[in-house]
Amino acid sequence: MRLFFYILLLLSITINGCRRDPMIPIQCNCLIEDSCIDEGIPHFNGFADQPAFYFDTAYIKWLDFNPTNPNEFIYYKTNTASGIPEVIKFNIASQQKEIVVIMECIRAPKWGRKGWILLNSNDAYIYKVKDNGDSLTQLPLIGLNYYPEWNYDGNKFLVEHRVANATGDTNFYSTSVYDIAGTLIDSIPEILYRGGCWNNINSLLLLNLTPPSGKLSLFNVNSNSVETILDLGNEIVGSNYWCPDGQSILYTDQCGIHTLNIITKEKKCLIHECSNNRRTISSISFISNKVLCLKSNQKYVGDSLGAHPAYLKSNKIIIMNLDGSDEQEINIQ
Repeated sequence: MRLFFYILLLLSITINGCRRDPMIPIQCNCLIEDSCIDEGIPHFNGFADQPAFYFDTAYIKWLDFNPTNPNEFIYYKTNTASGIPEVIKFNIASQQKEIVVIMECIRAPKWGRKGWILLNSNDAYIYKVKDNGDSLTQLPLIGLNYYPEWNYDGNKFLVEHRVANATGDTNFYSTSVYDIAGTLIDSIPEILYRGGCWNNINSLLLLNLTPPSGKLSLFNVNSNSVETILDLGNEIVGSNYWCPDGQSILYTDQCGIHTLNIITKEKKCLIHECSNNRRTISSISFISNKVLCLKSNQKYVGDSLGAHPAYLKSNKIIIMNLDGSDEQEINIQ
């Protein structure tokens, strides 16, 4: 498959000073209102002057359901004291956990239906490992590769692929598709991937073409078409995932967690959040219709070097229904 038109990308970054002034409340009309105190973390439309975040000793970063067993998920834990990064498998029913692999990752590990977990190492290589920890293998991908993502069947995956141009700069991007052995199937140079969600039964890739932005698009790998399904203007779309019905998505923005039907365009805000109490959607089980989230709590603790506001951040794992109800914490200690 080849895409015969070009998408021109222009990202204008406005450098703004960091302020701890509370944000103006946003009227979100959500089904569930969080009860919390806003820490006044500023909202940014660019990359400059971001706040500094310091983490708890054991910091949970990514989660992913076992696509064939809703009682299991993996999580990535970094220990700031020991420096040991681990991918750990956890069973909700038995409360048992098992280290799958020790590896420093720069993007989220992904669990596929064939029992393989994709790993994006800190040197931009892609590895696969069986979900029991066996057969750790570096895949024969050339160049720098990021954001591995399985398709629905778990027999193909795609990555953001970067290679050097004529001047030696690694700023040429493409979206590359591989089979489970790491053999290249196709390359789409016109699409800037940078992460997305491909576990849709109709092979629709949900992606943010110009992150960070307020646009979400669909790329159809069968018809080679791109369609914008959400445009929030100056707001930034956060995490975004397919729902089990194949035509709805969950996504986060400054208000909280929303659902959007890509056919009817119906949009609902499920949970209204504040800046010191945020949920990041991490995975959705297509079997149990449950959602795994990381719920971040952050508190202002003073100014760091450069007079950036500093916050102490901790994450906890929560599970809830697709509509945001019945939220429960999962204790992995």
